[in-house]
Amino acid sequence: MLKELTIDNFALIEHLELEFSSGLNVLTGETGAGKSIIIDAVGLLLGQRAKQEYIRQGAQKAVVSGLFAVHDKPAVRSLLAEMGLPEDEEGNLVLSRQISASGNNTCRVNGQPVTLAMYQKFGSLLVDIHGQHDHQSLLSEDMQRQLLDEYCGSEADKLKAKLRDLYHDWQQTERQLQDLLRNAEEIAREEDYYKFQLEEIDKAGLTPGEEEELEREKQRLDGAETLATGADKIRVLLYDGGPGELSAYDAISQAINELQRMLHYDKELQPLVESLEQALYQVEECAGEVRRYADGLSFDPQRIDQVESRLHLLRQLKRKYGGTVADILAYRDQIAASLEELSHREENQEQLQQAIARLKKQYYEYAEQLTEVRRQGARKLIDRLSGLWKDLAMEATRFCVAIREVSPQPHGKDEVEFLISPNPGEDLKSLAKIASGGELSRVMLALKTVLAELDHIPTMIFDEIDTGIGGETIRKVAEKLATIAEHRQVLCVTHSAAIAAKAHRHFAISKEVVGGRTVTYCKPLEPEQRVRELARMLGGTNQVAIEHAKELLKA
Repeated sequence: MLKELTIDNFALIEHLELEFSSGLNVLTGETGAGKSIIIDAVGLLLGQRAKQEYIRQGAQKAVVSGLFAVHDKPAVRSLLAEMGLPEDEEGNLVLSRQISASGNNTCRVNGQPVTLAMYQKFGSLLVDIHGQHDHQSLLSEDMQRQLLDEYCGSEADKLKAKLRDLYHDWQQTERQLQDLLRNAEEIAREEDYYKFQLEEIDKAGLTPGEEEELEREKQRLDGAETLATGADKIRVLLYDGGPGELSAYDAISQAINELQRMLHYDKELQPLVESLEQALYQVEECAGEVRRYADGLSFDPQRIDQVESRLHLLRQLKRKYGGTVADILAYRDQIAASLEELSHREENQEQLQQAIARLKKQYYEYAEQLTEVRRQGARKLIDRLSGLWKDLAMEATRFCVAIREVSPQPHGKDEVEFLISPNPGEDLKSLAKIASGGELSRVMLALKTVLAELDHIPTMIFDEIDTGIGGETIRKVAEKLATIAEHRQVLCVTHSAAIAAKAHRHFAISKEVVGGRTVTYCKPLEPEQRVRELARMLGGTNQVAIEHAKELLKA
């Protein structure tokens, strides 16, 4: 259960600390005092969507923290272990949510930061909130189906998960088949276009790295004359020599001869001789390489034309099919695969039709199982609710769940509708057509009671469940809330003195203007304060109202 709630800089609340008890906790106050702000804060604490307007004007951040007793909630302890989060030795769990003006929001569990998705899993195990206008959602058949599925439990969840996957695969395969069955002329044109492209690329006979090699060859051909002149000059300098000039080879040879004569007098010059002899061999080898390079040079105008023509073709293909030769070849493989697929379209069509038939069959098998689960769940739900109508001053109510087959959907082939007859002699009709606001509130209360029993959620919150009802009915609702509170914690925002009088703990909410700013306050009431608050709710603080309030508390 929720033991403590701390709220800082949330809407009209500057700072608030509340300690809740087990059983029924009620929050009362004048209209506009800020009762629902506290419910919004609890919603944020449990992982509901954060809104910037929640941050109190002038503040940089809003923080909501809650201390929960979870010693009897093994599911919470299992979730902590699964996420690698620390347990509290005293069996408590601390949830904390911070939203900031900068958008840097954080969620913490027992002081450790977690993702919002992880955080929300804890909230769903701890509290069920019935908001101020949630009973209106009962008018939606989607909500009615969801409530029935929730009552059916894990078996319905597993079947729906399987159906979602099958439905997705079925629809995707249907789309593939429709794509395949496009206009025959369009397919023929596409096939001809692919064949033309494939023929053009194959005819070019491309090879990886070809363009780079052609560019290098073109550069050599363009500079053939300069290359030949340079090679000839290098050969003269290294080996042949010019008129009246020694070549490098001759100069080194003379130096070697001179050193050899000097060796007669100084043997330590031998390393120099060997170095120059090595240099002589290298010069001779380089001269040979230059000669062979020069012999291989040729100025062939026809070859230049061939290379330039080939490069022009490559540039044209690149503009059409890709930025590089490798890209063109990759595109070639892609259209070849497309042609292969088009050539087998009849075979593919048959395979897709078989896959659709198989998926459809599987879908309907699981959908029929889900329908049966829903029918069984509906019967149990009707039986369980039949024992609650008297508690809610709806003794004559007949309730039914209609399940009708509709076109396949991700959640199955069922349309679910809640039917009700609140008065004797009336036919069952759609909840949306017959139920008043007060009846909707009580139907939702009954459903929430049943679902909470199923899920063992320790805390239930009702925000103005008394909307649209009064008199004997409100007394019955008050008794029902008190009965629920015998087994789990209940927090209730109410305008009803009959409900407030049943509370184990009563909080009064008020707002004041302090320093030019509106501030919402909430405080637990002592016995005498409760009498005055109940008297106010009954219409005044005169002696009659006070006595009436005392009687309610005594009762």
